[in-house]
Amino acid sequence: MGSIGFAKVVKGAMAGALVVAAIGAGGGSSATADDDGTGAALSWLSAQQDATTGLVRSFEIPADDPDRGLAPLSFTYDDALAVVAFTAAGETRRAARVLDGLSDLQTADGSLPFSYDTSASVVASDMRRSGTLAWAGYAAVRYEQVTGDDSYRDLATGIADYLKTLQVATWNGYPANDQRYGSVLGGPDVSWASTEHNIDAYFFLRDLSRLPGESAYRPLANMVGDSLWGHHWDGWRRRFFQGVTTGWPDPTRALDLSSWGGLFWLAHDRPDLAAQARASLDDFRVEGATVTRTTDPDRYNTAYAAPGPFAGYKPYLPDPGVEAAPNVVWSEGSWGALLLRKRLGEDVSADVDSLRALQAADPDGGYLQVTQGYRPAPFEYHAWPAAAGTAWAVIVLHDDGGFWAAD
Repeated sequence: MGSIGFAKVVKGAMAGALVVAAIGAGGGSSATADDDGTGAALSWLSAQQDATTGLVRSFEIPADDPDRGLAPLSFTYDDALAVVAFTAAGETRRAARVLDGLSDLQTADGSLPFSYDTSASVVASDMRRSGTLAWAGYAAVRYEQVTGDDSYRDLATGIADYLKTLQVATWNGYPANDQRYGSVLGGPDVSWASTEHNIDAYFFLRDLSRLPGESAYRPLANMVGDSLWGHHWDGWRRRFFQGVTTGWPDPTRALDLSSWGGLFWLAHDRPDLAAQARASLDDFRVEGATVTRTTDPDRYNTAYAAPGPFAGYKPYLPDPGVEAAPNVVWSEGSWGALLLRKRLGEDVSADVDSLRALQAADPDGGYLQVTQGYRPAPFEYHAWPAAAGTAWAVIVLHDDGGFWAAD
């Protein structure tokens, strides 16, 4: 397994393993511009929402781009983010339409496919990944927390029951001394347990257990949390491993291990460990980035240009297996990093302004996935407007402390 294998949530990147109309106005003011750019971001997300399924197309891909064929794809992770963003902004009708689309895709075992082709009306990738599923379940829970509408409780509990079948636990035949014990495996086809996936699963199962009648899910969440403490945290390096397996833990350094990892520690009232996770964010810092047009096949972008300079965070640091990690501002990950810093009491206004300037690269209000495309394996990042970065912007700018809240 390559060291990047734990990042199967794919977070908006079009991983090489993948096979390859707007609806009526929602309950808020998505078409209205506002000072922090969330109005434009919501308008962009709304325009990406498929009229038939309610799902959100993950990218707006220029017509001349060699990968234009991917334009109809809707990744389940991106749909979940859109639900959380719409809900945070009061666009509850739009959030419900996405949840309707996800409910229609849910299979009898409670799981969901990885991505859907909104043009052909078929599943694009039938791969199962626990992080993606946890995000979809969390989106349903967050919608209910905010609105009081339990229409999507079955969607959430179905996903939770499926994740239980992937948990390294005695009821699934694993010994109690397994070094992954308590963690949820990345999928039914792998033996590794991603730290990111398990952070996702923890917040999902914990918050599901707080809904009326669902307290049985709390022990599952506690097991995941205990495993993150005991198996995934590298106390010597003071950061999370990328994941654990039956061999040595994977030390590859991914941005979300710092940002999402710090939010996990804040949820456990460990600001000291959250501060350690935050300190490692500085290693991912990118300054002076620009958006430039190019016909280089590995960086193709003839549609967007902006001089910047932009500041933010890149997705990976050079490590074995990812030596050529791209040195780009990654909008989705940068917003997640700012959320941690904001909750730690830092002034992030300068970085917010920088990302808002990056938003202006797309006149329609979407956030480019990265400042420069980078397609060589095992990466696939593009300078296209992306649902993930755009939704994360709304989530952070509308943050009231309820998303991935502290205990």
